[in-house]
This record gives sequence, C-alpha cells and structure tokens, in this order.
Amino acid sequence: MGLRQWQIQIDKYKIQDYNERRRLQKIEDKKYKEPIVYSTTTLSEGKGYKSYLMSDWWKEIRKRVLLKFNFQCCKCKKRENLHVHHSNYKYKNSPRITTAMKDTFLLCDVCHKEFHTKYGVKHDMTKETLIFIKR
Repeated sequence: MGLRQWQIQIDKYKIQDYNERRRLQKIEDKKYKEPIVYSTTTLSEGKGYKSYLMSDWWKEIRKRVLLKFNFQCCKCKKRENLHVHHSNYKYKNSPRITTAMKDTFLLCDVCHKEFHTKYGVKHDMTKETLIFIKR
C-alpha cells in the first residue's frame, strides 16, 4: 500500500470516528441538556397563588426565566424590577420545570403594568402578549 492509500484509510477512520463521536454527543446532549426537575407544589393544592409564588418551585422557574431572557425585559430591554409574565396558565401545574416555563416572558414592572392595563387579565393571553412585546 502506498503512502496515498494509507492517508485515505486514515482519513476514512477519522471521518467514521468523528461521526460516531458526534452521534454519541447528540445522545448525551439530549439526555443531560436540561436537568429534569419535578414540582412538589401546585396551585391545585388549595394554598393559593401567593403561597405558590413563595414556593421553591416558583423561585426555580423564575430563576430559569431570568436566565432564558438574559435578565432583560422582553419589550424595553430594561434590567431592573423584572416580573415573570404568564401569557397563559395552561402549564402552571406541570410537574416538569421546562413545561412549567412555557408561555412565560420577562417584563419590567412598567411594561407589566402597561400590559395588564391595556389587556386586563384573562386565562389565555398568548396572542396579546406576543403583539405587546413586538411593538
């Protein structure tokens, strides 16, 4: 076997090795990308919304939403007095944190008040939230 043929064989194994490592990495990424955290507190336990907001579960959701939006209001990009806004409460009692975070946005107190003054409070405000944030 000549030098060129050896180089072709080596390159072939490098490609196979790279593809295998990449395939395994994708599996690992799916497995460990987001730690699975389960709720022990839900609104259906009759404790009320204020106690839900004081729970460790809500604090973890809030922390992750802050990180998700880089500690900035989705509308005006301010970084002070931030509120986690639910565009709907469909997933509020989900036992998995990534699902419970769906349909949450980060708004500063001014934008949050402006939103609820303009649109009020309804069970599903997804369309209104997206329109409000884009303006």
